[in-house]
Amino acid sequence: MSDSVAHALQEAAHAVELQVADFESAAASTEKQSAVARSELLKLPPSRERKELEADRLQLVKLREKMAVLERKQTTKVKLNVGGHQFETSVDTLRSAGDSFLECLFGGKWIAKSDENDGSIFIDRDGRNFHHILFRDGAKAVLPSYANTL
Repeated sequence: MSDSVAHALQEAAHAVELQVADFESAAASTEKQSAVARSELLKLPPSRERKELEADRLQLVKLREKMAVLERKQTTKVKLNVGGHQFETSVDTLRSAGDSFLECLFGGKWIAKSDENDGSIFIDRDGRNFHHILFRDGAKAVLPSYANTL
């Protein structure tokens, strides 16, 4: 290779190195400017629309959490020990009467502890007629004719 060609290649390589260095410097400068711009944007007070969107997002997250809990409770079976009588039903059935002891117990207002041995929840009441409460028609229990003698 002639000296003039070698010299031209060296100059071209040096020119490319300078361009690469300039490009890297420009990229670093642009990245720094972007970071500064992002931090300045974060310092600005949020717009009303942004606040509303964030509030809606948080409300949606809470609603999704509640729905997941309700779905689990509706499909969850519960074992009850009512005065020595064993029952198995769904949380949905127990909560269906509305504002009641069972709604509070299985709706999350109270914490029900289950038995360590069989997993049942003990209710300290006479369980002989508890099935009438479970198989009620709507909000009213359908009691047998002899219920007034109990």
